[in-house]
Amino acid sequence: LVCLLVSMLQLPVVRSAIYACPVLLLVLWLLDGGRMPSTAQLVITAPFIWLLVLFVFYIPMTGLFAWKWSFFICVYTAIFLFVDFSKTDVNLLYLNMVFMILLAYSWFTGNVLSVDIQTLEKGLTDSHVVTESPLAFPLGLFACFWMLKGRYWLGLINFIVTLFAFKRIVLVAMAAFAVTLLIPKKVRSSGVYALCGVFVVTMVISLGIEFAYGRFDELLTTTTGRSANALSMGRQDLWREVLGRVQFDYTDFALVGVGMDKVIEGHMAKAVWTPFHNDLLAIWLSYGAIGVIIFTGLVLIPRDPEARALATFILTIFLTDNTLIYQHVMIPYLFMLSTIIQDRR
Repeated sequence: LVCLLVSMLQLPVVRSAIYACPVLLLVLWLLDGGRMPSTAQLVITAPFIWLLVLFVFYIPMTGLFAWKWSFFICVYTAIFLFVDFSKTDVNLLYLNMVFMILLAYSWFTGNVLSVDIQTLEKGLTDSHVVTESPLAFPLGLFACFWMLKGRYWLGLINFIVTLFAFKRIVLVAMAAFAVTLLIPKKVRSSGVYALCGVFVVTMVISLGIEFAYGRFDELLTTTTGRSANALSMGRQDLWREVLGRVQFDYTDFALVGVGMDKVIEGHMAKAVWTPFHNDLLAIWLSYGAIGVIIFTGLVLIPRDPEARALATFILTIFLTDNTLIYQHVMIPYLFMLSTIIQDRR
């Protein structure tokens, strides 16, 4: 946690502190006797271990971008493989408070007081207001977590702050989380829920592909008065470019992909790297449909209804962003899963 917070200060010398964590924990793990990970650790990290296994199989077609992407995933995976946080008492309230302080600081230094109602209303369609911040991702996650823990005031405070931090996909993810809570816990902890979740995610990714090809352009323009690419903040053009570059076809990409490097290298023709902004589609194109189906199933593998509610949130934000490489999102998420497992025990 200290390394994560130090990294978030964005100081030139220490901004990469979090990436030294696996080395430190490996040494401590070896000194402790090198114990095998517990079942809880394997369940929590299984989706990301799967991505790293796929990366190994695709090494012959791997370049710099894929190495960097996989290393970012390896960081938090290693942390939770070496240490069983489900057996430790981690007070996440302190981390939550730090995120809020960082957000307040960014607002203060960004002249947020200049925001007006018209700007906020415009942000509903173009997702661009002065209060917007990537900290909406972890704060939205905290809002859901505190609701699950029964600490409703903390959940409400985080929800309100997340509204101002304004990331549209986070608001959608919180709505998906709320809908999930309406499902009986017995159903939520069943295999049927996991299978339905995999099916829904696969269908939504497919809709994203059709969106990139312009299937809904007329409908969206008629409804909102804005182009589909403008509504998606340029994602439509980016996804269509990548789909064309890898010559995507549903049949050809069912079992295999082209490797992560060809997918996430972005607009290299323009000499500017642009993130792909869709983790799940990136996995599909890189490792085939079967790769993303198994990944989604592993995200939903914890049988705790609370864990699956959080998984619904995290899978939703995977759909339009690069959250898999955000340490400030994935580390709190995995801590929350560990806490839920600890409560079950």
